[in-house]
Amino acid sequence: MKKYKADPNFKHPLTNIVLEAFEGKPWHDEITIACYLAGVTSLGIKNSKKDGVSAYKIVAKDVLGCMLKAGILKRNEEGWYMLSESVAQESR
Repeated sequence: MKKYKADPNFKHPLTNIVLEAFEGKPWHDEITIACYLAGVTSLGIKNSKKDGVSAYKIVAKDVLGCMLKAGILKRNEEGWYMLSESVAQESR
């Protein structure tokens, strides 16, 4: 996994799916992206490790990190991810 993260031109395979999530809502965090990827509306589950939602959290963190390094996203001081200005202008 470390090999592709070193390449600045790498595009994560799930980038387009995560970008779809930003069409409906301008800001996200790792949990909301994990919910989007899992197809659920909230993580109100008593033990998310048993149902596999924790795996989606790991994937969400990885995708968001790759998109942040590529300049597709920016992160504010509260920890929310938003589309960078250049990407937001392209999508309009």
